[in-house]
Amino acid sequence: MTQPLTISLVFYRYFPAEEKFGLQWIRHFYTQLKSLFGQLTGSELSQLNQILALALIVSLIVLACYTLLNQFQPLWSVFVCLGYLLILQTFTPTVITTLLMPVLFWGLILIGAARIPTDEKRSSLLITLAVIGLVSFGLSRLSQWSTANFSSQQEWAQRQTSSYKNKLQEKGFFDWIDRYSPRGAVAQMGYGTNDQVLGGPLRQNFDLVFKAYTDHPHYWRIASKDEHTGKGWQSSQRPATLEASLPFTGLFPHLETQGETTEIPIELAPSFAYLPYTYGTKEMDFQEQNAQAEVTFQPETEQLTLVKPRENLNHYLLKTLAAPLDLDSLDASSSEDLSADELAQYTQLPKDLPQRVQELALQLTSNDTTQVDKVLSLEAYLKKDGGFRYSLRDTPFVPENQDYVDHFLFHSKVGYCDNFSTAFVVLARTLDIPTRWVKGFSPGEKVSNSTEQYYQVTNANAHSWPEVYFSGVGWVPFEPTPSFAQPDLSEAAENDGADETVEDEESADLSSEEAPASDTSVDNQPNQEERSSTTDPSSEKSDSTNNRLFSVFRYGLFFLLLIAGYFSYLKRRQIQIWPVRRSVQKNQLSLVKQCLQLIRLYERQKKRLPYQTLQQYFEEWTTTMPQCRQSILAFVDMAQEAFYRQENPTALPSDEQQQLLEKMLKCLETYVADA
Repeated sequence: MTQPLTISLVFYRYFPAEEKFGLQWIRHFYTQLKSLFGQLTGSELSQLNQILALALIVSLIVLACYTLLNQFQPLWSVFVCLGYLLILQTFTPTVITTLLMPVLFWGLILIGAARIPTDEKRSSLLITLAVIGLVSFGLSRLSQWSTANFSSQQEWAQRQTSSYKNKLQEKGFFDWIDRYSPRGAVAQMGYGTNDQVLGGPLRQNFDLVFKAYTDHPHYWRIASKDEHTGKGWQSSQRPATLEASLPFTGLFPHLETQGETTEIPIELAPSFAYLPYTYGTKEMDFQEQNAQAEVTFQPETEQLTLVKPRENLNHYLLKTLAAPLDLDSLDASSSEDLSADELAQYTQLPKDLPQRVQELALQLTSNDTTQVDKVLSLEAYLKKDGGFRYSLRDTPFVPENQDYVDHFLFHSKVGYCDNFSTAFVVLARTLDIPTRWVKGFSPGEKVSNSTEQYYQVTNANAHSWPEVYFSGVGWVPFEPTPSFAQPDLSEAAENDGADETVEDEESADLSSEEAPASDTSVDNQPNQEERSSTTDPSSEKSDSTNNRLFSVFRYGLFFLLLIAGYFSYLKRRQIQIWPVRRSVQKNQLSLVKQCLQLIRLYERQKKRLPYQTLQQYFEEWTTTMPQCRQSILAFVDMAQEAFYRQENPTALPSDEQQQLLEKMLKCLETYVADA
């Protein structure tokens, strides 16, 4: 009765609710806990609720104490501790690698110590404990060392398993895991308008959004946001929705009116109402459908929306400048032509942003003198120099009391486009560089056939990136997300759309260098995957899934070996009997050899003293197993006759002798089972 009462008081201390402690509170708490468990098993929770987390932890602690103290089962206590670590790994930012080794070390010592006979001498006991400790320490260190030093073998295993992972992905295996995972429903990639809370894993969505009939890749812009809350993005002002007169020309006020233009026909999917456009767009025109098209424009976010999308109103034409933006022209540019209010708007930061974020930005740009150099230094750090890893599936949720950017930069270092683009904007703003967050789509998948060529853009291409303001030029896009390149900048344009794909399994781990990428086609490469409200590019061959599979395999194999070793130790006596039984059943050895191996088997269970004859030794066994006395005495007579009086020592046992050998094995098995 004491334990349940104590546990109830612990819960009441942390979750007092509205009632005083008593039966009413217990009923209220039980109802709430039951509801949360139902949401968890029904994949309705995206994060582990605090009440549920504490309930699981307390349950595991009680279970560990019960198995260790009441039942004295140290193996199950170790499993409970490992289960607790897995909960931390799954639902919190905690990395359990450093915690795993101490748990295994002390767990092995505990398991070994539990097997030491209580009647051992003190010196023997100390020696045994020392040996167990050294072996446990050695196994723990070996596991830790092999994890750190066998990176090439891990990469090889990842390459070898990539085809299997792709097959599972094609069959929807990982989507099934996400759908029914205790983590709760994993968000799908795709364009959305609510960006107030970013973070958490995503799963692929290849629904078609639009087609762009062009020979060259572009980033497809839809909207921008200027206020970062520490958790996500919103507009600092309530967007004013204006009616846009067609053809529409008000997108890029700094754009030169002179120059060669290119026409890009856009074909929207029937269900998509936002109008994507690219950098350098001079005009948007529905042509003969202008009279029917009702388009709204939000100046604050620069978002264009088709009010009533219809099947016969899904084509429009973009007229753009052919020349890409030139980074060299930005060397002497700054942001001096912004007003004080505009500068404050685009350098806004959360009040509780940790100081170390600004310190990092200052450190990264300490050798830079121009604004463009500082921006490029931040981009290089996030993209390839900072040890960050791109992943859709492994991106964690951000704890309630932590800043989104700070958690990404200093804790998880794993994310997708939302993480990288937001971190870039915040780092730049700490340097008073006007920056804003933009979302839309990456170029998409290039489709070529005998009659036409176009880029097919799906929800898997939803993406976010930053823009930096430069005087006389306006807002310039940059790309800090690994494996992506901004094709509308002159340097990136040379790569012909390098941002479209993560080419192979290894490229998602970009802690050492940026993954290579090239122009995509239907035949040879998968789409990038991103979402723009919590968007991100992860190709179908995302390295994160491979890393996760390999980690699960590595730890799972270690635990299986540990379990197999422990149960082999427990069943060692039965295991020793098995080969002798096989030998007797096959009846291929001589009677002498079979008698010798059966005697050795008995001697492994009970030591034979040096002065004991065979008769004296087995007389002891008759007192231990009185029900087998007749078989034991018959076996002794048969063995002595085979050893000393048999004319042919290589003769095989007769059927009667073989039956006697099997009876002796059954007697020993009964003894071992009862021991």
